[in-house]
Amino acid sequence: MSGVRYISNSPSIRIVLTRTLVTGVLGGSVSALMPLVARDLLNGSAQTYGIMLGAFGMGGDRRPQYRRSAQVDDR
Repeated sequence: MSGVRYISNSPSIRIVLTRTLVTGVLGGSVSALMPLVARDLLNGSAQTYGIMLGAFGMGGDRRPQYRRSAQVDDR
């Protein structure tokens, strides 16, 4: 119970946990519905689903590189 009390009295922790919850719910629904999108909307097969998964992986892999190159020095 002390952990719940700590969270309820700490606005910064509450914000982090709320954002984590929202991101987890949205991210979970995307990965859960992706096979249906591949099959029904794209009229694809398991290969289409694999390509979609690979595209997500490549995006996750390339994102840090893009952020480094796009950073602006505000000094």
